[in-house]
Amino acid sequence: MPNDTLKARSLPSAPSAALVGPDMESVYDELDEFEVDDDAQPAPVTPEALASLHRAAFTVPRPWRAEEFAGFLADPLCDLIPHDHGFALVRTLAGEAELLTIAVDPAHRRKGIAQGLMGAALDRAAARGAEAMFLEVAAGNAGAIALYQASGFRRNGLRPAYYACPDGTRADAVLMARNLTSGTGAMPESG
Repeated sequence: MPNDTLKARSLPSAPSAALVGPDMESVYDELDEFEVDDDAQPAPVTPEALASLHRAAFTVPRPWRAEEFAGFLADPLCDLIPHDHGFALVRTLAGEAELLTIAVDPAHRRKGIAQGLMGAALDRAAARGAEAMFLEVAAGNAGAIALYQASGFRRNGLRPAYYACPDGTRADAVLMARNLTSGTGAMPESG
C-alpha cells in the first residue's frame, strides 16, 4: 500500500471505565452516540484530506499543510489512526511516543470520537514498545486538556508563548505525559 494513502480501521466504541473518572462524566455525556460500524468500507486517507480536516479543527496551533502530512505518512515511525470524522497521529521512537495531533471534524464532536482515537493511539504506541506518551496542547484548549486528563495524562510543563495565533498573539503550550506501562497513567517519579 502506498505511504500516502491509508485505510481506516475500527476504533473502540467507548473509553474504559478506568479512563473516565466521576469528575469527567459531563465531558463524555454524549459518548453513547458513538458506535463503530464494522461493516463500513474504509475510506482512503490522503494528505490533502488530513490537511482539510486539520484546518477545520484548528486555528491554534496553525493547521498543518498537506505536504507536512505527506511527510508524516512516509515516516515509518509515525502511525495514523484514522476515523471517518477525525484522526490521530502518533510518532514512536526509543520507548517513547508523542501524540503529534488529534483532530475531529467540528460537526462530529462530543460523540466519543476523540476518546476512541485517543484509546487507539495509546494502544498503538504501547504495541510499538512505548513506555510513555507525551503531548503538547494549547493552554486555552480546555476540551482537549479534559480529554487528555481523562485518558491518564498529567501536566508536566509549560512552553510560554509557544503557538502563534491568527491574531498575531502567542499562546502557551501545556506539556503532558502518561505512563503506558502501569494502570495509573501517572509518570514514575524521577530519582
